[in-house]
Amino acid sequence: MLRIFLLSLLFIWLFRIVLRYVLPILRITSGVRRQMKHMQESQSQGQAAPPQSQTHKARKGDYIEYEEVK
Repeated sequence: MLRIFLLSLLFIWLFRIVLRYVLPILRITSGVRRQMKHMQESQSQGQAAPPQSQTHKARKGDYIEYEEVK
């Protein structure tokens, strides 16, 4: 009876580890692989998106001029 109880606890513990850690890691790695493959395909086709920092356009009041001190 005690052996069945301990085996069931071990089974539940292993099941929880798989559900909490192994499956999310597998999902994340497959998602990252899919995104990397998509990015490589888009770069090979020459359709790479420009970086976000270069798309910012300066407004008239953004730039403050200064004089160089000698």
